[in-house]
Amino acid sequence: MDRDELELFTNSLRGAADRHAGAALDAAYDDLGWRDALQDDQQAIAALFAIQGGRGVASSAIDDVLLSGLGLEPVPERAVVMPPLGRHDAAYAGRTVDGFATHRASTATELVIVGEPIRVVPAPALDRRQVSGIDPASGWVAVSGHLDGDETISGVWPDALALGHRAVATELAALGRTMLGLARDHAADRVQFGRAIGSFQAVRHKLADALLATEAADAAVSVGWAEPSGFTALMAKAIAGRSGRTVARHAQQVLAGMGFTAEHGFHLLMKRSMVLDQVLGSGAALSSELAQRSITERVAPPMLAL
Repeated sequence: MDRDELELFTNSLRGAADRHAGAALDAAYDDLGWRDALQDDQQAIAALFAIQGGRGVASSAIDDVLLSGLGLEPVPERAVVMPPLGRHDAAYAGRTVDGFATHRASTATELVIVGEPIRVVPAPALDRRQVSGIDPASGWVAVSGHLDGDETISGVWPDALALGHRAVATELAALGRTMLGLARDHAADRVQFGRAIGSFQAVRHKLADALLATEAADAAVSVGWAEPSGFTALMAKAIAGRSGRTVARHAQQVLAGMGFTAEHGFHLLMKRSMVLDQVLGSGAALSSELAQRSITERVAPPMLAL
């Protein structure tokens, strides 16, 4: 895409995310030609996940990204079974499946189970259960069961994983900036003792720490897209995940009880950020792996332009 085409596409995605969520958002993305765009230009992936994070909405676009990375056609009838939360290696051990998926897994007819090798099974062959934990609004699905008569394909999981890491990191970074914006607005509007609370030193320090974490996440994501490799993708996901938790913690303290009310949107953003941090590997686990790889492979992380 050239600049004008990307801007037009981005504006269309933004309009869809403003009006829809879940399966309805998937359908809106289909109407905009999202699946064609993602295979032609990775700028489209970055744009979509940044918009999702900025709006705090959920879709099954990560399925399309991972399927594309595996060399499979991304279609609504096909869903990806990712590793359990906190892990990024495989969604099965031996013949036993224990994985995590988007809401698409509930209606898909075919499940692609990640690992080495990649396995494909008819969806009815496995148990699919709606997850009702901290982020029920996103429609996550737990997938379990026993593999029997499955088909293997030649897709390479590390290549698809790197693309998935960049996509999820982009959404996490945008979620962090949105949470920071809510806290900043509250600090400017909320008055105590005749002064906006944003004038108090303790609040200013919280916002400054959150801003630093947000800028670090943005820088890591930028490097991940500009210098694509498994290492920079891992770094982007690790930093974005840890930064998201930092921003959520500081923003919650600034918002206080207001952030947990049903009328305020912060708690929904925080909950989705907490789950996304665990998708395809947690920030803590990936940071440890990043350090280990730096030592064993003698590879230094690229400098981030903060």
